[in-house]
Amino acid sequence: MVAIKDNLDKITHEIRQQIIVELGEKVAMSYSDLMKNLNLTSAKLHFHLKKLSGLVEQNNEGKYTLTERGKEAYNFISGKVTTENTGATSVNKSKWAVAWPLIIVVGLLFLSFIISFLLPLVAPILGLALFIGGILTYQKSTDIAMRSVAVVAVAGGVLIILFVIWMGLGLLAVDRVTSASEVALQAPM
Repeated sequence: MVAIKDNLDKITHEIRQQIIVELGEKVAMSYSDLMKNLNLTSAKLHFHLKKLSGLVEQNNEGKYTLTERGKEAYNFISGKVTTENTGATSVNKSKWAVAWPLIIVVGLLFLSFIISFLLPLVAPILGLALFIGGILTYQKSTDIAMRSVAVVAVAGGVLIILFVIWMGLGLLAVDRVTSASEVALQAPM
């Protein structure tokens, strides 16, 4: 962990992170392979490899590999290691870590909406459904029970239609009162 804290300035650049990830996944790569895979010029790759000294080294075959500190940096970048007591934060935080509090708040608001506004509307239908359940449980004939279910379903539908009509009439009444008050305000005194 100390290596990550000491080398944090080296691994914050995006190209250097890409170099570390490439070497972490491929173990050893030639200079030309790194240039090709990362789509970098020779000068740019040389500059960033110099900056990664201590994390990246050349082996006996001339290929670039990660040092032990480089492997720790790779694990840090790829999210396999957390930093405890280093003061460093991971750049690759999960998007869900940010989204979960928002999802919970929206869910609670939606639940409160359902409880506040829809539950009083659903309560009569829920009562009818429980009534049907009681009939189905205690009646021996399924034909009578099915007729009871149909009657209760029709009654529930009628209740919903009556509620919609009642709300519509209420809105019309509010509209008429508003119109009458506007006419009264416009009349000369």
